[in-house]
Amino acid sequence: MSADAAKQRLQAAERHLQKGSRKRALSELRKILKKEPENIRALTRLGDIYAEGGDMAAARAAYVKVGDFYRREGYLLKAISMYKALTERFPDDPALLVALGDLFRQMGLFSDAVIRYRTAIDVFNARNAVPEKLAVVQKVLDLSPDNVADRVRLAEAYVSLNNVDEGVEQLRLGASELFRRGE
Repeated sequence: MSADAAKQRLQAAERHLQKGSRKRALSELRKILKKEPENIRALTRLGDIYAEGGDMAAARAAYVKVGDFYRREGYLLKAISMYKALTERFPDDPALLVALGDLFRQMGLFSDAVIRYRTAIDVFNARNAVPEKLAVVQKVLDLSPDNVADRVRLAEAYVSLNNVDEGVEQLRLGASELFRRGE
């Protein structure tokens, strides 16, 4: 689809919305996305329409595609902006929190990454999703290997998965760090 054709379809979608025809607007956007699955303007508008209509799962899916596109193309600040908006709308979605943490990490904003990772850990903890929690705790420790509290969390997660040997090893590493500090 040419850029002009996509622009015309976007304008048609907006006209349909102004007339109150959400269904026709969605149809126009889907036609664009069938030919250009990564048309960011169409995906963003699609997400907006779904959100306005209360279909938050469909809105989330459209917005995630936008954020992932920005990430893949190297527009990390735009990706962060999209994922921040997503985590505000879906604060208990650990996948979004981890993705945002990964973006912050990629930008070198480690304290922001850790904040998102810890929030995801709390959500996984509440859901008793131990393997997922384990993976995120490991991400935190990769950023801060001398963090004893997170080392204990990792040990607890391993023990809850019946991997006592690895749990003991994590506790040993935590104790070594405390000894190194003279604590």
